Amino acid sequence: MPAELLGRSHLRVYHLLYDYTVTAIQYNPAIHAFYIGLCWWGKPGNVALVAAMPQLFLSLNAAIPISLGNRILCQQPTRLDFQRSC
Repeated sequence: MPAELLGRSHLRVYHLLYDYTVTAIQYNPAIHAFYIGLCWWGKPGNVALVAAMPQLFLSLNAAIPISLGNRILCQQPTRLDFQRSC
């Protein structure tokens, strides 16, 4: 995205996401395969890297419930949850 369309804070997030995606392409086999597939179809490297950014989010969203013991993050606490914690 052009820099003038992004606010200053969004631009920082974009740059961090770009850096994390570069690292993920090196170490995450799924994102690496996606990136290589895009390059094989003739996409330039930078375009393929930006297209791999949402794949990084998808893999992180898939990993969060597993790392928290399959607990649903958006579930509203019930009255029983508060009674058990006390």
